[in-house]
Amino acid sequence: MLDNDEPIEYKLTPEQLQFANKLRRTTDNYRRNALNFLKKHSLSGEKSIRILKNLGQDKSIVITKADKGRCVVVSDRSEYIKQMESLINNRTTFKLFDTDPTIAQEDRLVRKLRKLKADKCISEAEYNYCFPTGSQPARLYGLPKVHKDNLSFRPLLAASGTFNYKLAKRLCKRLAHLRESETIIKDTFSFVDQLHSLELNMTKHKLVSFDITSLFTNILLTETIQIILNKLYTEPCICIPPEKPIHDIF
Repeated sequence: MLDNDEPIEYKLTPEQLQFANKLRRTTDNYRRNALNFLKKHSLSGEKSIRILKNLGQDKSIVITKADKGRCVVVSDRSEYIKQMESLINNRTTFKLFDTDPTIAQEDRLVRKLRKLKADKCISEAEYNYCFPTGSQPARLYGLPKVHKDNLSFRPLLAASGTFNYKLAKRLCKRLAHLRESETIIKDTFSFVDQLHSLELNMTKHKLVSFDITSLFTNILLTETIQIILNKLYTEPCICIPPEKPIHDIF
C-alpha cells in the first residue's frame, strides 16, 4: 500500500501513455462540452434530474444501456416487447413450461448436494454456500445492438436468486484454470500488446473478426460438459453415480 505522499509510478509503454493522454483529453472535452450545454440551455442539476425522472416514468418507452458501447438507448416499449417475444418464441432455443419448475429444481439440487456432501465430494463450506433457499425464476431482458444495421436485442438472463446461481458461481471459480490458454485474449490491452509484437506487413495481411449468431444458446451442453470432465479427470470421477450423469443437476 502506498503512503499518501508517495508518488504513483505507472509502468506503461510509450504507446499506452499516448493512448491514456488521448483518453484523458477526450473525457475532459466531453465534460467541458456537457457543462457548456447545461449552461447554454439553463438546465440546473435539479431540473435535469427531474426531467430524467419524468422520462423514466414514461411507460411507453424502455430506457436501457446498449449491448456494446457506453451509451443509453431509448426504445419504443411496444417494439421492445415485440422483439423479445420473437426471441422467446424460438422453440429451438426456448421451451414453454405449463408450470413453474423452480421449486422442484431446488428440491432436486438440495438432494444432490446432500448426496455429494455425504460422499465427501464437496466440503461443508461448499455445501452451505451452494444450498438454495427461496429460489426464483431467472428474469429475461434484452440489450439493443446499436452496432448492428437492423434493430435487434441480445437476450440476457438475470440469474441472481435462481436455484443454481451460487452453484454456478462456485463452478466458475473451480473451472477458471481451464480457461488459461495462449489462444485466449485476457483483455483489450493484452490484445493490443500482442498486435504490436507481431512483425507483419499489413499491406499483405488483414484483421478479420468473425461473429456468431446466438452463440451461447447454440452451445451443446452435454458435449461441453463432457469436454470439461475430460480436462478435469484422467480417470472417471467416482463421485458421480454412473446412472445419473452430472448434467442432470444443472
